[in-house]
Amino acid sequence: MKKKFVLSTTLVMLFWTSLIPAASASELPWNDEDRDYNNKLYLGKEINYLIDSDNEYTVSIPNAVQKLMYPSSGSNPLILSKTTNYMSSKMDFYQYTDSDYINGLTRVFRKDSSGQYYLMTVSEKDKYDWRYGEVFLNDYYLKNMSSADREEVIIHEMLHVYGLKDLYDYENKWSIMYYNDASTATGVTTDANYVLNAKY
Repeated sequence: MKKKFVLSTTLVMLFWTSLIPAASASELPWNDEDRDYNNKLYLGKEINYLIDSDNEYTVSIPNAVQKLMYPSSGSNPLILSKTTNYMSSKMDFYQYTDSDYINGLTRVFRKDSSGQYYLMTVSEKDKYDWRYGEVFLNDYYLKNMSSADREEVIIHEMLHVYGLKDLYDYENKWSIMYYNDASTATGVTTDANYVLNAKY
């Protein structure tokens, strides 16, 4: 979930020129706030995504997908292809409008023992892999954003589908996963890309 931050902030960009090599958590250049769930999107390395016909962000979503697959912070193994078939999609994009101070939200689903899909709780994400995710973009806020800010929100929500968590420590405001608009990120940050490479 990406929340609105009411105060304006000066954007400060942090750049790394290469992907961080494999290291223990204590050697990584960020604090130890937990960045991901124990589990992940099942077979999530190469997936199809779908933009619902009522979603007007048909340019911003593919642009965000490209930034996710080809981050400036290094490389990762993700491949996402657009589809119009709900049955083959593992990430669906929807749109809603609400003045709830939330730019977007994400839900993930797994199958129960009878083969029926159900919405997973937060605690279940540390126990089971999920089968697909739904991203909801709040038009109330996104319609007034720049294209770069809109794509940042979409990337943040996609990363939730891939198993990354919101970050709340203020010192992590440089990360794409910082929980509100005070984040200075405009794309996949080094910490998020590190998690993607570790998971997929």
